Amino acid sequence: MSVYPLYKEIFPPTSVEEVVCANFTSYNDVNLIVARTSFLQIYKFVEIETTVEDDLNGEDDNSLLQGYDKDDDQNFPIPTLKPAKSPLTMTGHLELVAQYKLHGNITSMGVVRTISAGANGMDSLLLTFKDAKMSLLEYSLATNSIVTVSIHYYEREEFKLEFLSNTHPTELRVDPFNRCAVMNFFDDKLAILPFRQEASSHLDKEEMARKWPYLPSFVIELSSIQPRIKNVIDMRFLHDFYEPTLAILFEPCQTWPGKLNSTKDSCSLVVVSLLISQKAYPIIQSMDNLPHSCVKLISIPKPVGGILIISANAIIHVNQSSKGIGVAVNGYASSTTDFSLDHSFEHLGLALEGLYHVFLDSDEILFILRNGDLYIVKLIIEERSLTRIELKKVGTSTLPSCSCLVANGYFFVGSRLGDSYLIQYKKTNAEHKTNNKINGFDHKTRKTTSDSEADAINNTNNTNNTNNANNPNNANNTNNTNNANNANNANSSDGGNKLEVKKSIISDYQFTICNTITNVGPIVDMAFGELAFSEEEAHLHSVHKNLELVSCSGYGSASSLCIFHRNINPTLSNSFTMKDCINMWAVSCRSNIFRSINLNVAGLPNNTFNGNIEDYDKFLFISKKSRTMVLACGEELQELENSDFYTEGPTLAVGTLLNGTRILQVYAYGIRLLDQDGKLVQIIQNDNVPEKDQIVFANIVDPYVLLLFDNGNINLMKIEDDKSKLEFHPPPSQINEIPTKSCCIYRDDTNIFAFVKDVAHDFSNIKDQFKNNQKRNLPEKPQSPGSEQDDLQDDIDETSKKDSQNIEMDIDAKDNSDEPSEEEDDKMISDEMLTGIIEDPKKESYWCVLYRLDGSLEIYKLPEFEEVFHFPHFYLSPAVLADFKTRQNVKSSGQTVEIQEILLINIGQPNKYPYLIAHTNVGDIIIYKAFRYIPGIDVTDPFQKSQNQFESDNRLAIRFSRVSHEYISRETIHSDIHDKPVSRKSTQDLNNDELNISDNDIERYRVLLRHTKKRLIPFTNISGYSGIFVTGVKPLWLICADNNYLRVHPMNADGEIHSFTQFHNVHCVHGFLYTNNEDLCRLSELPKDFKYHMEWPVKKIPLDRSVHGIEYHPEMQVYALLTSSPVDFILLDDNGESVETEQDSAFFLPETQKFVLELISPITWETVDRHEFQDDEQGLCIKCVSLQTKSTSSGRKSFIAIGTGFFRGEDVGMRGNVYIFEIIEVVPEPDNPQTNHKYKLLCHEEVKGSVTAICDVNGYLLTCVGPKIFIRAFEDNDRLISVAFIDIQIYANSVVSIKDYILLGDVYKSVWFLGFQEEPAKLVLVGKDYHALDVSCSSFIIDEPVLYFVVADMDRNIHLFQYAPYNVQSFAGQKLIRRGDFHIGGQIKTIISLPKKELVRKDFSFDQSTPPRWMEEENNGYKQLCLCGTLDGGIGMVTPIPEKMYKRMQLLHVQMVNGIQHPAGLNPKSFRLLQSKQRLAINPAKGILDGDLLMQFPNLALHRQREMTKQIGTTIERIMDDLLVVQESCDYF
Repeated sequence: MSVYPLYKEIFPPTSVEEVVCANFTSYNDVNLIVARTSFLQIYKFVEIETTVEDDLNGEDDNSLLQGYDKDDDQNFPIPTLKPAKSPLTMTGHLELVAQYKLHGNITSMGVVRTISAGANGMDSLLLTFKDAKMSLLEYSLATNSIVTVSIHYYEREEFKLEFLSNTHPTELRVDPFNRCAVMNFFDDKLAILPFRQEASSHLDKEEMARKWPYLPSFVIELSSIQPRIKNVIDMRFLHDFYEPTLAILFEPCQTWPGKLNSTKDSCSLVVVSLLISQKAYPIIQSMDNLPHSCVKLISIPKPVGGILIISANAIIHVNQSSKGIGVAVNGYASSTTDFSLDHSFEHLGLALEGLYHVFLDSDEILFILRNGDLYIVKLIIEERSLTRIELKKVGTSTLPSCSCLVANGYFFVGSRLGDSYLIQYKKTNAEHKTNNKINGFDHKTRKTTSDSEADAINNTNNTNNTNNANNPNNANNTNNTNNANNANNANSSDGGNKLEVKKSIISDYQFTICNTITNVGPIVDMAFGELAFSEEEAHLHSVHKNLELVSCSGYGSASSLCIFHRNINPTLSNSFTMKDCINMWAVSCRSNIFRSINLNVAGLPNNTFNGNIEDYDKFLFISKKSRTMVLACGEELQELENSDFYTEGPTLAVGTLLNGTRILQVYAYGIRLLDQDGKLVQIIQNDNVPEKDQIVFANIVDPYVLLLFDNGNINLMKIEDDKSKLEFHPPPSQINEIPTKSCCIYRDDTNIFAFVKDVAHDFSNIKDQFKNNQKRNLPEKPQSPGSEQDDLQDDIDETSKKDSQNIEMDIDAKDNSDEPSEEEDDKMISDEMLTGIIEDPKKESYWCVLYRLDGSLEIYKLPEFEEVFHFPHFYLSPAVLADFKTRQNVKSSGQTVEIQEILLINIGQPNKYPYLIAHTNVGDIIIYKAFRYIPGIDVTDPFQKSQNQFESDNRLAIRFSRVSHEYISRETIHSDIHDKPVSRKSTQDLNNDELNISDNDIERYRVLLRHTKKRLIPFTNISGYSGIFVTGVKPLWLICADNNYLRVHPMNADGEIHSFTQFHNVHCVHGFLYTNNEDLCRLSELPKDFKYHMEWPVKKIPLDRSVHGIEYHPEMQVYALLTSSPVDFILLDDNGESVETEQDSAFFLPETQKFVLELISPITWETVDRHEFQDDEQGLCIKCVSLQTKSTSSGRKSFIAIGTGFFRGEDVGMRGNVYIFEIIEVVPEPDNPQTNHKYKLLCHEEVKGSVTAICDVNGYLLTCVGPKIFIRAFEDNDRLISVAFIDIQIYANSVVSIKDYILLGDVYKSVWFLGFQEEPAKLVLVGKDYHALDVSCSSFIIDEPVLYFVVADMDRNIHLFQYAPYNVQSFAGQKLIRRGDFHIGGQIKTIISLPKKELVRKDFSFDQSTPPRWMEEENNGYKQLCLCGTLDGGIGMVTPIPEKMYKRMQLLHVQMVNGIQHPAGLNPKSFRLLQSKQRLAINPAKGILDGDLLMQFPNLALHRQREMTKQIGTTIERIMDDLLVVQESCDYF
C-alpha cells in the first residue's frame, strides 16, 4: 500500500540567523528585519515613555540587584544617581509589522537604497538563498506588503564545476553608497549586481525607472582579479572611495596548527576597485603574511578609516599608509604568528572566532564574543594616525549569531541559542560614580554590569552562586558567568596597573535590555504530558485534560524548558451554574466627579479604567432568553431587587457614557440611562412605533450610541456633557436606502484616520525635505602614495560623480560599519521615525462603519454621516481594501460565505492600531489592519486606475490590508466527507417549541437572537492585554501582546462558549467571565507566566544549565531531566590522583561537563530531586521504559533508564553505565507539597563502551553499546541480564520500538529494521536501507494496517520507508522501500509519536426536538503521527491522511504553486526536493505534501478560492474541511 503523508510546520523557527536595519516599510519607520532560517520578520523600532521609580529609600545597587525578580519589568532600576525630577524615560521597543514564510533558507541579507524605493525615502532588501539565489524586495505602500522586484539565479551547471552543493556559505555584501552588491558563491565565484543611479538613468518614463532599479548582473571568477585568490574567508566594502572598493581576505595556501612550524602566516588581503562600467578590477592594495587564523574583516569609516582584521588570537588594523598595528588578546598569538603585536592585553585570554560587532562611536567598537562577553575596542588616534588599540570588558550578553546598530543609542544582538535582545547604551562619566556603584546590564535572571576599574561577573542565581571574576581562569568561561557583576569586587582588576590607563581613554557605558525576541530553539528533546493543576484548582477543571508539550531548548546559561500550549488554558478561580445565558456585561461606573476627566479608555464598551484610581466592576448584567439579571459586584455577586434596570426581557447592549459616569442599557423596545447607583435618569421607549422597528443591535461608544433595527435601518444617538440626556441624531435618508447587516462605531485616537487633503501636503513636504537631505557630496579623495590609486582617480568619469550625489548613509546592519552622523541635520533617525506616526495634538474622531446587504463596506464621519470610504465587495475578503469613489451595483445573493458581524477597534500595547474584524456565517474570522495611504504616492498601485487624485481630498487616506493567520475557526458539521458535500446548515437554527412564540414571530425572533448572540467581544484589559474574544463552538482570543502583533489563540479546553465579558474584581483582578455549553459560569484569569506574542502560548523556565533530554513519567506525572554544567577538567595521573598545573589566564583551560539527573514538578517547574553522575561521566540518552516486574498486577512498570559514557580523552578506553531509576512517593517537605517524589536507584551496570541509545522492547531493555545491541531482562528489580545481542555497523544514535519490532538509526549507515523473538531469545535483521544516510533521529507512523518509518537526516530532510516483503524491489524484504522524502529546511533533532486526533463534528438530527450531538469522524483504524523538533526552534508535524483527501490536496498543491505569488520569487517545489551534500545514488521519491503551502488557501480571496477549486473539480467547503482535518490532527495541547 502507498502512504499518503503531509508535513505541516505547526510552530515556526525562532532562532535568529541574520538581522539588518533599514527604512523599509516607510520613510519614517526604522525597521529591524530578522531572518529566522526560512522565516522573515519585519519589526518597527519605536521609543515609548516608561516610568522609572526613584530610589527613595536610599538603597544601594546591591539591594536593587538582589531584589530584582525575573517577572519584573526588564528596564534596569535606576539608583540614586537618577534625578527625581525626571520620572519618565524613553525606552526602545520592537513592534512586529509583518512576517512571511519563505520557500528557502535565508543565508544573508543586505540593505540598499534604489531609485525606485528611494524616491519615497525607503530602502530595499536583498536576500540570498542556498545555493546561489538572490532576490531584491521592496515594501509596497499601496498594498502594505513586500513585493519582489527581481530574482537572480546563479546555479547553472557551468558555475558548479566539482560542487554538488554550495558547501561554502553564500555571503552578500552591499556597497555603503548603494552602487552595487556582490555575492560570493561556490568558493571563487563573485556575482555583481549594479544598481541604477539617478543621474545615469536614461529611461524615458519614471515608471520604467522604478520597475528596473538595477542593471544586468554578471559573474566573475576571483582568480581573474588575481590568480592566487582562493579560499575566501571574508570580504567587505570600504568607505569613502569614489568607486566601489572591495577588500578580500583569503588564504591562498591553507595550513593548520600542526604545520605552523613551516607555514604560519598564510592569509592575505587585497583591496580591489570595481570599475563596473569598464569591467575592470584593479588591485589598489595588497598585504600578505597575515595570521592563518584570520576570520573576519571590519571596514572602519572616517575619521579612523582603514580595515580591522580579526583573527582568533589578535586584532590587526591596516590601511594604505601603514604596515599594520595589532594587539594580541590571548597567549597563543605569539606562537601562531610572526606579525608584530602589542601583548599588553593577552592576559584577557579571548577567543575572537565568531564575534560580532557594533559601532558605538567613530572610534569605539563593541565586540560581542561567541561566549556572550562584551568588550569595548578603542582605536586611539594621535596626529591623524592610529597609534594603538585598547580593550575593556563591559559585561556579558547572550550567545550571539548576528548584531546590528538600530538607532542612536540602541543596538540588537541576535542569537541561535538563546533570546535576542534590543539593548540601549548610554555613556556615563566616571566622576559621577560614588561608593563603587555600577551601571547595569539587566534582563530577567541575566544581569551584566560594567565598571571602569572592574571586570567582575558573578552568578547571582541563588542555587549556583559559585563563579568569581577575580579568578582569571574564568575569563573565558561564560556558561556560568552571565548574570551580574558583583559590586563587592569592583576594585579588582585582571590587568593590574595596565588597566589604569584605560580609565581616562575608554568611555564607560551603561547597557539596558529594552526588548526581547523570544527563542525556543535549539530543541534538543521533547516530551508531552498531562496538564497539571494544584490541588486547589484541580476540582474546577473539566474531566477532559489537555496535554502540554515540553521541550529542552537553548544551551548553557541560555538553556530553558519551554512549555507549549496551542490552546489557552485559563486559570479558574470559581465556577457556578448559570442557565440560558445569552450575553453578559461587567460595568465599572464612576462618580460624577470624573465626568470631565478624559480617561482615554480606547473607545470600547465595558471599559476597565486603568487610571491611577483602581475601579472594580460595579454591576454584572446577565441577559437570558426571557429576562435580564443584574448583579452587584462586591465580595460576592448578589442579584439586585427592585432596581431601575430593565429585567423583563433580554438585553442587547450595556455600556457607559460621560466618561463612565452613566450606565446605558439597550433592549429590544427601548433604552435606559442610569446613574452610577443604578437610578433611572432617562428612558426612551418605542412602544408606539410599529413592530418592524424593533432594535436588534446596539453599539455604545461614548458619547455615541448606534442602533440597528430589524428592517436594516440605523439610527444614531448622542449625549452631551452639558445636557446629560440622549438625543437622536438621525442620519440622512439615503443612508438607509440599502439595508445594513452589521455596524459599529470607531473612535480614532491614533490619528491614522485622516482625510487625504490633510496629510497629502505634509507628506509632499517631508518627501521633498528628505530628497534634499539625501544628496551628499562625494567622499574625500583617499591620500595614497601609490600610483595605482592615482590612476584609479583619473578613471572616474562625470557619470560616477553624479551617481555618488545620490548616496545616502543608511544603516548597513550586516557590516555594522557605518559612521555615526556628526551633524544634527544629517541624523538618519528623526524623532518621527522613532515614534512611528507623527502625532498631532488633535482631538479624537468618530466614524461609523456599515456592512450592507449588497456586500459593500462603508465608513462615514460622525456626526455628519459624510461618506469617506467605500469598498463594494467586502464579502470576497481580498488582500487589500481600497477606497472606491464610484458605487457598483453588486448583489451578494447566492454567496457561500456571508459576513454576519464586523467590528473596527484599536488593539495593541503600548501603541494601538485600528483592526477591522469580520465574522462569517460559517465561523471564519477575517482580520484587516488599517494603514495610511495617500493616492498617487505609489506608481505600482494596482488600484490607481480607480482613484481620482482630485476627487479624493475628502476621502480617508487609509486602506486595509488582510492579516494572515493559519487557524481555521469554522464550525465542523457532520457529513460523510468521502461521498457527500459538506452541509452548510446554520448552527443558529432552533425549533419552534424552544421559541414558544407564534409562527408569525419566528423569523423576527431569529433575527433578534442572531444579533443578540454577539460573537465579537472586545476587551481592554485582561491581564494587561487588549483584543477581541470570539465566542461560539471554537472560541478564539485575538490578542496583541509584547510585540504588538495580533495573534489568534484558540480556547477549546472548555468546549463551546456562549457568552464572555472582562471582569475586574477583588477576587479576580483583570480577569474574565464566560459561560460554556454545560451552563457553567466560570470566573477565570489568563495564565500570567505565558507569553502570547508567538504563534502558540509559550512559557519559558530558565535553567542556567544545558539540557540534554527530557522524559515524562505517566504514572507519577513528573518529568525527568538530564542536565549538565561546565566544570574544570582535572588531569589525573596513572594512580588516579589529580595533577597540579600552572594556570594562566592568557591560555584556554580545558573544561568538561558535570551531568545531573533532575526530577521536575509540572506544577511549579522546580527541581524536587537530583542525582549526580560521576566525574567525566556524560549522559548520552534518557528514556522512560516499561519493563517487566513482579511488583505490579499488570506485570509492567515505568522506570527511567539512563545511558552514559566516560570521556577522558582519546588515549583512554571508552566505558559506560546503564542506570535504572524508579520514581517513588515520599512525604513532602513542609509548605512544599510538590516534593513528594524522589529517585530510587534500582540498578547500575557498567559496560565496555558508551551507551548511545536506549529503549524498551516488549518489557525488555534494549541498549546500544558501541557496535552492538543488547537485549536485557530486568530481574528482581535489581539487576540486568543479557538475553540477546546483534552486531551493527558504526554508531547507533537513535532507536525506537513498537511491539517486538525495532527501528535503529545509524549516524552513517541509514536505518535497520530488527525483530525480537523471546523464545528462544534472539534478534533478527528483518530489513535495512542500503544507501548511505546520516540519521539524526527516527520514529514510526501508523496508518492502520500499514507501518511506516520516519527518518530525519543531517541534511535537513525527512525520509519515509516501508517494510514491504512482497514488493519486487525489496528483495523479499531485505531492502526497505523508500516511500517519500521531503526537505524541511531545519535539522530535526527529536521526534515524538502520538495518536492522530480525529475530527469532532456537530451532528444535527433531522428530528428538531433533539439537540445537536457531537460525534467523531469515521475512522478506518488506528493512526499515529509524528511531531518533529528542529535545531532552529521550529516544530513540524508529519501525519497520514486518507487517500481521497491526499489526491485533492495534491491537485490543490499544484494550483497553489502556480497560482499565487510567492515571497522573494522562490519555488516551493524545488525547496522541498531532497537535498544532500553527496551525490544521490537514488531518485527522490517525493510523495509528501507541503502543508505550509496548502494552509495559505484559507487566506486567499474568495474568488481566488473559487477559481482554484473549480480547476480541480471540488468545492471550497470540501477543501476547508480537509484542511480542518489536518489542523485538528494534533489538537491535544
